[in-house]
Amino acid sequence: PYSQVFSQNIKGSTAIFGNTSMQIVDNSVANLVKMNETGDPNNTVGGIGFSQYGNDNEAMRPVITDMQLSVLNVFSMSSTWNYNNPNSDQGVAWRTLLNPNTNWVSATGSFGYGSSQTVTIPNAFTNYFLKTVNITTPNLYSSFNFNLNYNDGAVVYVNGVEVQRINMPTGVINYNTPASSSVTFYNQLFSIPSSYFSNGNNVIAVEVHQFA
Repeated sequence: PYSQVFSQNIKGSTAIFGNTSMQIVDNSVANLVKMNETGDPNNTVGGIGFSQYGNDNEAMRPVITDMQLSVLNVFSMSSTWNYNNPNSDQGVAWRTLLNPNTNWVSATGSFGYGSSQTVTIPNAFTNYFLKTVNITTPNLYSSFNFNLNYNDGAVVYVNGVEVQRINMPTGVINYNTPASSSVTFYNQLFSIPSSYFSNGNNVIAVEVHQFA
């Protein structure tokens, strides 16, 4: 219901109150058509100073504009992963394993073949990594950022869906697909929409391929 909450001395279709602005709301949704009309001073219809809407019998609601950005740190770079390097075709089922079997080993990274890593893993043409993360209401966040150290190429999946392919060829990837080139401990940053995540447990799967 409409009630007059403004002074007749405040002109224009928008009023600012401190860190709050007003928006026109129809059926609990901001009506951008009404809020962004082009003004016509000849017939006093639309736009700032000439709006046919403004506060006249419209539901006006405040919008807080000085909100603090919410950041969620899901896991750190040195964290626990399950890994496997069977040198055989794993198909696609491994990408969504919430509870990996005994073929998988759990350890805290980093992982490598004999350089400066924390955990030395058996040398293989392709290594597979799994992590389950629990996220509450992921739609509260616009996106999730990844920071990946790899050598030489990698494919990243979230809940079985490919979200990033790094230094790998196009087409179908299998256990003996080589990386596109030789890369030494490269750091890759990328971001994906939060819509790839579900409320609760989510599986992040990464396959790392060698060039030779």
